[in-house]
Amino acid sequence: MMTASRWRCCLAVLVLGLAGCAAGTQDLNLSDAALQARVEERLAARKDLDLHQVDIDVVSQVVTLSGVVDSWHTKEEAGRVAARTPGVQEVLNNLLIQE
Repeated sequence: MMTASRWRCCLAVLVLGLAGCAAGTQDLNLSDAALQARVEERLAARKDLDLHQVDIDVVSQVVTLSGVVDSWHTKEEAGRVAARTPGVQEVLNNLLIQE
């Protein structure tokens, strides 16, 4: 038989677990404009990447990166940063590498 303290503990775990699930779904409900701002913010924080010629568009949680970058590394890293942004479902990395 469970004691009252065990019931409270189980209830607390359940509530916290559901709250975590709800927090995760909030990222899925971002508007495209809010998601674009979030991706732009994360990319701007990467001072090691030259992204001044990069355009970011978001439609239905799909991020499209376009423009010109200076290296393969910058292209790939920009795509990774965008893909790791909560709420992003897919990234279309159309960045061109300047020669």
